[in-house]
Amino acid sequence: MIQNHVAIGATWNIAAGGALSVAYTDAIKGHVDGNQSIPAPFGGGNANLSLGENIFSVAYGWKL
Repeated sequence: MIQNHVAIGATWNIAAGGALSVAYTDAIKGHVDGNQSIPAPFGGGNANLSLGENIFSVAYGWKL
């Protein structure tokens, strides 16, 4: 149900062939209305869902 993402990141080269990378992603919150999405044998009704995510990452790499 997430349909759009916004991301930004950067990498810095540091001494001895190393590199430090950081990134941030915002998965923009989405919402779904499930009209009669719960089957009658399980009580019936609607399941309304929403989901959004925030992701932050850090990575270090080096050349051999």
